[in-house]
Amino acid sequence: MSLGGYSPPADSTPSVFFIPLAAIANKIESQIN
Repeated sequence: MSLGGYSPPADSTPSVFFIPLAAIANKIESQIN
């Protein structure tokens, strides 16, 4: 699951959610692998 290619819209709201979401997903991914 690679989130690096995701570019959020110019609207600031998605990136506010995306940044912690990417961090959480990265943490989960490292626990799974």
